[in-house]
Amino acid sequence: AGHQAEDRRRDPERAVLMRAGLLRTGLTRLGRRWARLWRDRRGAMIAEFAASIPMMLILVMSGTEISRFIILQQKLDRATTAVADLISQEEDITTAEVNAVFDAIPSILSPYTFTGKGTFIVTSVVLEGTTLKVAWQRNSGGSFAATSKIGTPGGSATLPTGLTIRTNETIVISESFYRFEPMFVPSSFTSWLAAETTYHQAFYRPRFGALTTID
Repeated sequence: AGHQAEDRRRDPERAVLMRAGLLRTGLTRLGRRWARLWRDRRGAMIAEFAASIPMMLILVMSGTEISRFIILQQKLDRATTAVADLISQEEDITTAEVNAVFDAIPSILSPYTFTGKGTFIVTSVVLEGTTLKVAWQRNSGGSFAATSKIGTPGGSATLPTGLTIRTNETIVISESFYRFEPMFVPSSFTSWLAAETTYHQAFYRPRFGALTTID
């Protein structure tokens, strides 16, 4: 009877100890599983690659836009120079001949679109006495509006600092205006680029004639 009473007193203690043991065993197994999961690197490369995709896309798109912009500037510079060079080679000039030069611009700028995105202006400036005057001016036309930085026909002309001409001498000036729009940005985010329209100039002295008039 005494032993039975002692066993009954120890049963709750055994139950508590068993529960504590099971808890320790469960925590130990859980800790081991977390440790194995922490050491497991099988999915790390995929996760790192997925995390880097947005940055890679940004770099690729930025690089593409920068390359497009640089190539466009080179083409615009070449076209602006070609327009002034061709016109300055004429002894006499007509509006039809100027327009024929303008017609070559889309080919020079290809594959960039010229219609609606840019315009070219050709100006003849002459020094009459001590006054620089715009002798004549022609615009390539189109829906893209631009105003010459040289001046308006019949008015005074403004030349860059350091560029001088002699009395009664003429200089032919070609100007190009073009708005660059990124490929990967919606048009609703590119309207501000109109204020950043690219601008190029080229200056040539006439080779064979004064070119102070145009027919």
